[in-house]
Amino acid sequence: MKPRSPLRVFAFAGCALVLAAGGAAILLIVGAAVLTLRTSPRVVSGITPGGSSGAAYSLSAQQQAIAAERGAPESFALLFYQEELDDGSIGDVRYETWSYYAAGEEFTFINGEQVSARPIDSLGATAFPTPYLPQQFAAAMTLEQVVNAGQLTSFTLVPLESALLPGGETYFAAELTFGMVKGQLRYVEALPLAGEG
Repeated sequence: MKPRSPLRVFAFAGCALVLAAGGAAILLIVGAAVLTLRTSPRVVSGITPGGSSGAAYSLSAQQQAIAAERGAPESFALLFYQEELDDGSIGDVRYETWSYYAAGEEFTFINGEQVSARPIDSLGATAFPTPYLPQQFAAAMTLEQVVNAGQLTSFTLVPLESALLPGGETYFAAELTFGMVKGQLRYVEALPLAGEG
């Protein structure tokens, strides 16, 4: 058997090195593309809502009285979180703000109990109230339940930086913004449309 020439061995090693470097570059490019897809906004459309929206929230007596007197809020924000209670246990909190721009009033509730009422500025234009109601949304709803509750046909999904909020995503739909963490609803903001006044 004839020994291989050093030049031939060197050429073979060089080819192997080029192939390995090329493979590594392809893996880096594919990895970067996957990461970009995971962190880039995505538009989802053509949704056909249907099915259950889960258990709806029941308004408290104070909320029912305000809604009976003033109607549904023109806009509202909901925040769902947990906090330590006086007895040291962890309890669920539903923090709500209802805004009435035409009347210049805003009400804040914690777990249905009114904790404040304050004047607010009007939008300087005619406000067309949001088509959504606070009781349509409850803590820990899934994306499918939110879509069904709001009858959403499209939305834009914006993943949050994992360093800021692991598993967090923000969704933008018509007159509605909502946030999910690890697949559970944590935040809702229903916005009015402003027209010329």
